[in-house]
Amino acid sequence: MKHVYITAHGSYPSGSWLGEAAQIGVRVAYAPTLTAPAKGDIWTPQDNGAITPDFGTLAGANGSLARTWTARVGPPASAENCDAAAQVDMAEDMRTFLASVAPFQYNGFRWTHCKIAAVDALGKTPVVSSVYTFTAPVIGGSSSGLPPQVAMALSTRANLVGRRGRGRVYIPALSQTICSTDGTIVGSSANTMRAAFKTLIDNLQNVPGWSLNIPVVFVGSSDSATVVRPVEVRTGSRLDTIQSRRRQVTEAYTTTAL
Repeated sequence: MKHVYITAHGSYPSGSWLGEAAQIGVRVAYAPTLTAPAKGDIWTPQDNGAITPDFGTLAGANGSLARTWTARVGPPASAENCDAAAQVDMAEDMRTFLASVAPFQYNGFRWTHCKIAAVDALGKTPVVSSVYTFTAPVIGGSSSGLPPQVAMALSTRANLVGRRGRGRVYIPALSQTICSTDGTIVGSSANTMRAAFKTLIDNLQNVPGWSLNIPVVFVGSSDSATVVRPVEVRTGSRLDTIQSRRRQVTEAYTTTAL
């Protein structure tokens, strides 16, 4: 195993956008605690143990994990594992973040579960992802919503030129209240969401009971040999658009005869 990809998944359960789905995610690699990369460093994630199929369930504070794999973290002598407890911890960290941004989302949308994927050096996921299903979905807090393709970008960045130094997640299903009268993002909302994303990164990098290895959120693709530890979270003043992830939505058409 080279790293773990933790994703959050949500959808619209009813209404005009029934079937529209959304996904956000971050990648976490591992480093020896004593030689962990500094923020802004380019580094090579360490090799870990084999990704081993390992089925079971474990209840967390706000959901239940259906585990499909496990892997040792660190060299063969390491006793630390990305096991059920570690996977639940990551999923709970993600859920805490989702609950923090939910007040800025439409209440016709809800986050329902997380997936935890083990990724090898080739960028492949040889074992099906574990799934952490929330006991109760995380529901948006506003009765007014923007179209699903309108989103807010939260970027993790390092001081490097080009795409290598930046990654981002797009927060979907935004509330209309996130917009100022001129259509730009309300500054206080952006501040809160940046702080929530920083907390997610901090939380993911802290696994209870671990001391030999530290999980590091990084910027990089699934098969990157070297990756970057970001130094900041950035937001812009303008809304973004994202590709539709519709699965079941049927578009209604109307016409005017010529």
